[in-house]
Amino acid sequence: ADSYSLVEPNDINSYFNKFKMLGFHKISFHAHNEKNFALQNTLNAIKSGAYSVDATWNGLGRCGGNLDIIKLLENL
Repeated sequence: ADSYSLVEPNDINSYFNKFKMLGFHKISFHAHNEKNFALQNTLNAIKSGAYSVDATWNGLGRCGGNLDIIKLLENL
């Protein structure tokens, strides 16, 4: 979970590779949108082999919100 929006889009693949090297193979991804990176980070997570990703209706969630499922579906 990127609950504080600290992960930059270019870092996603690197994080996924590190987790895979540690033996994790079913990796899920949950992004918050404080820096407006939730969509790009989630798309990069999918490209990196995410087992599942999170999105919510209208982006509703705590803090800066979550990825809007409609935006995700439009970009898949």
